[in-house]
Amino acid sequence: MAGKEGKSSKAGRQKKSGQNLRYINEQKHDKSHVRRLVRHCARFPGDKKGAASLAWYRGRLGHRAAA
Repeated sequence: MAGKEGKSSKAGRQKKSGQNLRYINEQKHDKSHVRRLVRHCARFPGDKKGAASLAWYRGRLGHRAAA
């Protein structure tokens, strides 16, 4: 029985690759929100809703939130 033990299928690899791409694109999208909110908070320092939104996105991104 030569064959499939221990090997991943092509479909499985493609699924994993798709999940990774989806995750990466989601991170890029969130980082763009952080950049926009950083600019907004610099222009409007008294905006509490903007500051709360920025804090939420930074919490969601964790260590990747540097903008």
